Amino acid sequence: VQLSVKTRGEGQGPMILSDGTEDLGKLDIAQAEEWIAAHLAIDAIGRKPLYFTYRGSGTIDFLSFRFNKI
Repeated sequence: VQLSVKTRGEGQGPMILSDGTEDLGKLDIAQAEEWIAAHLAIDAIGRKPLYFTYRGSGTIDFLSFRFNKI
């Protein structure tokens, strides 16, 4: 599955996706004035909570996330 997140803002750097116990992957967030998508291929995880932790510099706006079939 592919996870896409839409962000914008002056910040840039990694956003970590986890299920609360282990990291599932890292998205690279780029600076942007308009909404842009970052993508991450992950294994199907079933039904679990998801945590998005932004660890970059600066601030971002987080609009949405979406799962897509690859």
